[in-house]
Amino acid sequence: MLVRTIHFTPAPNLQAQLGGAISPGMAAKANRAQQIAKSRAPRDTGKLAASIEGRLINSPKPGTISLEAKINYAKYVIHGTDAHPIGPGSKTLKFPGSGGGPVFRSKVSHPGSKKNDFLSDAIREVFD
Repeated sequence: MLVRTIHFTPAPNLQAQLGGAISPGMAAKANRAQQIAKSRAPRDTGKLAASIEGRLINSPKPGTISLEAKINYAKYVIHGTDAHPIGPGSKTLKFPGSGGGPVFRSKVSHPGSKKNDFLSDAIREVFD
């Protein structure tokens, strides 16, 4: 799971003037950030986008918006990866070749992937 948060603490006099009006507005911003993040998440199976949750947290700091990608590979999408070897352990890797037939390898070199921090981008868009 990967979490991005933004903290917003209004001045005490503003809190007193607005009473509880800040939370609904912040909850709406959390929902908007969630919608943006889901729309910008890379799509292969759709599981990454489906795992994103946005919410308003009033503890430990009032006015904290949290966006979470709750799928195990989110950190690799958001932070990217360096080039690395992929090996099967004790088995042989099998994948489709360019001619349509299967190709077998004991290991391959993955070129890495660029980072895509769509969660932070969504929060920035809502608050900029």
